Amino acid sequence: MKCQTIMLGALTAWPFVFGALGLLTEIFGLIPKGSATPPPAFVVFFALLVLTPLAVLGLLVFYLVYLFTKTPLPQDRKLIWAVALSPRLLRTTPWAYIKTISRIRPL
Repeated sequence: MKCQTIMLGALTAWPFVFGALGLLTEIFGLIPKGSATPPPAFVVFFALLVLTPLAVLGLLVFYLVYLFTKTPLPQDRKLIWAVALSPRLLRTTPWAYIKTISRIRPL
């Protein structure tokens, strides 16, 4: 159980660490410019750039499932936490549809 908790904490912190690494890479120019083939560090960085959003979505699903199945909170608090955990795009898209798009009448 302790190992799972540490792994979950590390995976949760990863997007922030990766963002800082990306910023440092850009600031200090660790990836050389003008090369015909990308260096191995760039290939690894690009792979992590693709995998990090997938990990974030996986964490979101894990946390929402955990919230609704394992936590002893009242249902209204669970809904508040679900809204707080969900990405902004998932919160604003239904609101935009309800408030704007659904009120537009077809010609």
